[in-house]
Amino acid sequence: MTKYLLVIVSLIVLTACSKNENSSEVNSTSTLSTATEASTTFSTSDTKSNSEQSKTSISSENTEKDYPYAVDLNDFVQKIKPNETDEKNLYHLAFVTNQKNVPTAITLNTKDLNNLGKGIYITSNGKELFYPISITEIPTKEILLVGDNEKERKIQANTEVKIEMPENQSDPLQIVGDAYYLFYNQQETISLAARNFSENPGSENIDNNMIEYVQQVDSQNTEEMKEEKPEKTDESSNIIDTINLTTKQVEDWIYYHENLFWKEKGQDLIRGDINYNFQKESNQTLKVSLVTKWQPLGIYTINENGELYREDPRSGEKTFVTDEYDAK
Repeated sequence: MTKYLLVIVSLIVLTACSKNENSSEVNSTSTLSTATEASTTFSTSDTKSNSEQSKTSISSENTEKDYPYAVDLNDFVQKIKPNETDEKNLYHLAFVTNQKNVPTAITLNTKDLNNLGKGIYITSNGKELFYPISITEIPTKEILLVGDNEKERKIQANTEVKIEMPENQSDPLQIVGDAYYLFYNQQETISLAARNFSENPGSENIDNNMIEYVQQVDSQNTEEMKEEKPEKTDESSNIIDTINLTTKQVEDWIYYHENLFWKEKGQDLIRGDINYNFQKESNQTLKVSLVTKWQPLGIYTINENGELYREDPRSGEKTFVTDEYDAK
């Protein structure tokens, strides 16, 4: 009997030990599996991160490769000092040519007061003609043009200047739809490849017969801006530059003064009844006519110095309003 009891106790002890070993193996396997999963997750995360960085780097490299001749529009920004204390930015460059029987100068403004935000001004026969433009980057295009030395050469360009239709639907030069091109020349300034106005008018193919307009160096010298304009005593950093206003700022400024004009006559204007008709007169000069369905209101002009004038629509009398942005 004693032998049988010893046998049974031995079996129980052996069974318990076997279970502990199996449990230990299970725990060990589980721990190893968890560690493997964590390692796999970490490795996958690192791979994704490296992949994303690689894609960003490749994308940047591809952009440079796709548009190697693109012109940076920041190169159009010119800092000027109308006086010793103020500093302003201009966003246009003038381009000139020595070619005969073509417009003598073309000014391109990258921050213009029109719906597209950019404009081109072509000086022809003493008149300055305005067209809105769009500027985009395109795949490399080869252009054949004639420079000031009257020699032909081929250039590559990635920056296209597209001539758009003005709001008044006027196209006196028949150039709406033209594509011109900006590129850096050998003097490390900017050139504009434009149609040869004297030889290929109308809708003919112009890419193989263009002329070069070269950036007018120091064209942004602003001695004319230092005319006898009184210095402002308020040097607050909150002063708004009246030369570079947005369309909304122009509307706010003009409405503010037109409303003051009619309030003095005992009438209040309802802004929702007013339509604003924008018209370019010349480079950096904007005319805005205010009309309602009942009557015409004032005609306002903002000149190249950022000065605001009001013209009476009936008498034609023109008066200076202000040169400070004071809309409230």
